[in-house]
Amino acid sequence: MTGAAAPYHHGDVRRAAAKAVVEAIRRGGEREVTIRSIAAEIGVSHAALYRHVTSVDELVDDATSRFLDGLVADAPSDEPVEAFLTRYIGLAVGDPHHYRLAFVRARD
Repeated sequence: MTGAAAPYHHGDVRRAAAKAVVEAIRRGGEREVTIRSIAAEIGVSHAALYRHVTSVDELVDDATSRFLDGLVADAPSDEPVEAFLTRYIGLAVGDPHHYRLAFVRARD
């Protein structure tokens, strides 16, 4: 062994953080999302996480955008309104914290 430090490597920190944010929001909403809690959950320091994201708001905004994208991602262009509304309500009921966050933040 040469004594050189092993390279710092945790994989795709941003992707891991994005997944952790989604799970934190599902558990308890935006109050569950802090840089320190997300960093701890993915096994990096908060300083390391800041090398990949600028703020907790960036993480929450990205998660919210992906949530809203899920509403229309697989919708056929000729989808009946009733089917769309059923999916919409399903998202709201299935993930109420994310739903509330998406529409409250959209108004801010």
